[in-house]
Amino acid sequence: MSFLDEDDAFEPAEARVRSRPTGSGGGAREFLLRRAIAGAAGVLILALILLGFKACQDSRRERALTNYVSDLRTIVVDSKQLSDDFFGRIGGGGESDQVSFNTAINSNRSTADSLLSRVEALDVPGQLDEAQKLLVLAYQFRRDGVSTTADQITSVADPAKTETAKAVVDAMRGFLAADEIFQRAANQINQELLDEGISQVSLPESAFLEMDGATDWLNESDVTLALSGLTTGGGTGSGPVTPGVHGTEVSGVTGGGIPLDQTTPITVPSGIAPEIVITVRNGGESTETDIPVTASLEGTDIEGQSSIASIDAGAMATVSIQLTGDIPIGEQTNLTVNVELVPGETIGDNNTYTYPVIFQ
Repeated sequence: MSFLDEDDAFEPAEARVRSRPTGSGGGAREFLLRRAIAGAAGVLILALILLGFKACQDSRRERALTNYVSDLRTIVVDSKQLSDDFFGRIGGGGESDQVSFNTAINSNRSTADSLLSRVEALDVPGQLDEAQKLLVLAYQFRRDGVSTTADQITSVADPAKTETAKAVVDAMRGFLAADEIFQRAANQINQELLDEGISQVSLPESAFLEMDGATDWLNESDVTLALSGLTTGGGTGSGPVTPGVHGTEVSGVTGGGIPLDQTTPITVPSGIAPEIVITVRNGGESTETDIPVTASLEGTDIEGQSSIASIDAGAMATVSIQLTGDIPIGEQTNLTVNVELVPGETIGDNNTYTYPVIFQ
């Protein structure tokens, strides 16, 4: 018996191990459960990342649209201001002299060109590329119309010229085309805003040529009448203009008897009141009368004025102006002289000059 007991005592260890439950099935299930939970968590995190990315994309898309339309609205407001100024000016409600008129109408031309540049420089959302092309075309028409009209205004000394009225009417038709093209672009942009659920901004209408006045500007006889009311020169102002070429120019300037130069500062004795002598040439074909001439110092309120009673065609005349006031001594300043345009004169490039001077 003891021998048998000893055999039991010495049963192999591996046999005893095999006889015990290992629990391996429960561990596998727990491992699989953990993997499933981790996988679900990963999917959830990925979904959240994708949702966040989409929300970010939607926000950027909405912001790009909103910024684009807001910038465009500012341009529309400025375009309306240009239209009011431009038509008010060519309709006869402009400046009192030709130099001021030419300066103002050229400023309108520059503004129209600037508006086109601003439209071209907009940061355009990709889905609005086609609408942007229409906008650029509309503002090109507006720029060209203002430029063409400004060029034709130089012919108002003879408002009966039919080619002038025809060119202006063509420019007005260009404005109408621009307004139609702009509206098509606006409709596309506003529809895109609706599709994106953006309601806080929209693009308003923009008519450069208001329809209540369009009929007058599309009729050649009405245009001729409107242009005939524009300022046609300085000096005596409005009134009949004799046929032929009209034009005056600054031929020379002296300060204290010393000839002035446009590029080199000249020292001028000031004395009690510096005397500025201006020589004016009549390059036209008619005698001109009562021509205002001015001289002023930059950065001061010092200005003198006189006039030339009469200059025959092809002749020259001089006028003396004394500058009084607190003359700046020992420092360089600029002296500007100006001869007003005469009736019928359309080019003022040689009527105003500036000279660097030093008074001592």
